[in-house]
Amino acid sequence: MDYIAANYHIPWTSEDVIDGAQITNPDPAEWNRFKKDSVRSAPDSEYHTFNRVYYGDVTETNKGQTLAVLEAIAQSDDGVRAWLNDILDYAYCRNCGHIYDSAVAGDCSNCQEDAELKVAREEYSDIINDCIEEFGERLVRFAYEYHEDLTSEQSTLEERRSELSEILADAKQSTGFGDFSSNDNDEETEKAKRDLETVRGEIRTVDQLLEDYNDMNLAKVHERSVRSEFTPQLRAFGDSVAVTRYRRNPKTGKINEQQESSWDRNAAMALRELHPYAYSLKNKRGYVVTRIHEDTEGTKELRTELGQQLRCDVCGAENEWTGQNACPDCGATGSDVDRVEPIALKRVELSDKERTFGDRSSEDIFPLSNYHTSPRNTFAHVTTRVSEFESDEDTVLTDGNGNSVVKLTHGDIEITETVDSFTTSYSDGQSDPKEQTLTLCGERHCNSVVSKNTDDEPVCLRDPEHDTSKQREVMAGRMFQTKGIRLTPATSSSLTERELHTLTHGFRLALQRIGGVEIRSLQESFDYEEGNMEAFIFESTVGGNGVTELLYNVEDGQQVELEDALTVMAENFDACGCNSGCPECIFQYGCDEDNKDYTFDKSGLITRLDNLSTAEDD
Repeated sequence: MDYIAANYHIPWTSEDVIDGAQITNPDPAEWNRFKKDSVRSAPDSEYHTFNRVYYGDVTETNKGQTLAVLEAIAQSDDGVRAWLNDILDYAYCRNCGHIYDSAVAGDCSNCQEDAELKVAREEYSDIINDCIEEFGERLVRFAYEYHEDLTSEQSTLEERRSELSEILADAKQSTGFGDFSSNDNDEETEKAKRDLETVRGEIRTVDQLLEDYNDMNLAKVHERSVRSEFTPQLRAFGDSVAVTRYRRNPKTGKINEQQESSWDRNAAMALRELHPYAYSLKNKRGYVVTRIHEDTEGTKELRTELGQQLRCDVCGAENEWTGQNACPDCGATGSDVDRVEPIALKRVELSDKERTFGDRSSEDIFPLSNYHTSPRNTFAHVTTRVSEFESDEDTVLTDGNGNSVVKLTHGDIEITETVDSFTTSYSDGQSDPKEQTLTLCGERHCNSVVSKNTDDEPVCLRDPEHDTSKQREVMAGRMFQTKGIRLTPATSSSLTERELHTLTHGFRLALQRIGGVEIRSLQESFDYEEGNMEAFIFESTVGGNGVTELLYNVEDGQQVELEDALTVMAENFDACGCNSGCPECIFQYGCDEDNKDYTFDKSGLITRLDNLSTAEDD
């Protein structure tokens, strides 16, 4: 699936039909026409398109047969096998699990045992064959087969019910009475009665499942089918980060590994809550992200967009790294400057506080953690960049005199979000004195977080013997295309930066209520460069969910939702008695300015809201 997402553009579209909507079925015989000119050259709206299909009503997808073109690609494109072989292109030791380049042969040099290295692509060639040969059954035909299994079961049960009814009718007729008499066949008759009741119950269950089927989306059918273990969990389509938890059993000392899809997080939340070193509570138990696994394609995209950064610990400046060894702003060198590499997350490992790594526990990675205090949570420092914006619709808000105040432009947005540091708060009320950076072990296939040992030296948490010179500073990030709104002061408008920030929070609040979404699904970004003041509200899901477009709906010549949004924010601000903003009225999750009250102007915006109205932009 990941290969197809990277290399193909499938032209699925939704068409209106008499009974509702129907998603078109691209001809599987023409699979090679849908290949892109270059890997991932098409926009992320394709991911939104797949979600539209996969999470659309099963009846719209003709019982999933709209996915048939995917099976044709998997069976016909030789690149699929090459892609899978490349994933397993490494050698490893069965004894200690150490990873080597696939060209390395002989015995393992890590564990010093007589253990011959195995090449993964050779050892697991059968798995690659299964992935290709059974692709259709696992990821294409599941909905059709599930429906066929239910209807077949229904027919079998109906036949069984008829047989049992005949047995009971014959028994009743043989007695000549209206009820059954006691005879040698009593036991068989009673069994038939019990079986008939059981069958009737099973028929009711199957009938209900068939009724549910027509109301379910394709993803839900996949979860209920015998192929549920193969539901897509990939960045391109699902845009999620997988989670593996490691818990130490205090009685046995054994480390238990657990992984459930319900623990996965979408990329937006994962960036904030599952970055390296992140601390979180799950069922009242504390967990730390102690290791990450990279999304290779996502990392390539980030490095193409951002390159590598040079971060100065002296003046705080961040600049593009082009080979320089000194900060171009203050001249600092050596350990005062760090080269920072962008990475994308695919899977993270969470360790509970009972899990130990030699003489250290997972909580020892936090600077102030000790016997008297423990971490409470971590706060990620998120940087949001708008890489591209392509407008498709405008509207202007005017004041009581008809003067333009702010322009709202809807369009497609390409977003880059990164986290390169965090701050920890502790159970005793303390917080880290300064932001903590993200440092990973650079040994191949390790990517464990780095912490200081008893000699105050930074070493790999998983294996202190790993080469410290390979440690690397990273920023976790993601790139995606979505939908959103750009807010810019109109020409000659007196709107201030603080008022623009407050208005942005007001629209996020209003869209949350009008669109019925969580505030986390709407993010923000600001650019206050001189002469180019602008703010963005964007949907945090890949491809967007359409909520920002609600503001542009027109009914009888009026932008009803936009007017409602202005009313909602005015009422909310007026109802709160605070002076400069608080969590009840303005402060919001994911604020680009960390909800600092001096970045808002609540009273100034309230005055403007009394006179703001919509006007068509010419």
